[in-house]
Amino acid sequence: MSAATGAVVPGADVLIANIATNETQNITTSENGVYVMPQLKPGLYRITVKKPGFKAASVEEVKLDVAQIREIDQV
Repeated sequence: MSAATGAVVPGADVLIANIATNETQNITTSENGVYVMPQLKPGLYRITVKKPGFKAASVEEVKLDVAQIREIDQV
């Protein structure tokens, strides 16, 4: 996950929420600012990233289709 400046943000908390079901999953970015959330069901998701000292950021309505791999680089 990269900040608005393009720098990676290691140790950030990522909340992935299915908009239709309100089902949520949490993950933390790696030391390289990367996160992978496998086996999400198809649907619309909200991705929120938080880390102390940074402004929280969200991406709304990320559409995920069957067998699709999505890459969200900047929030």
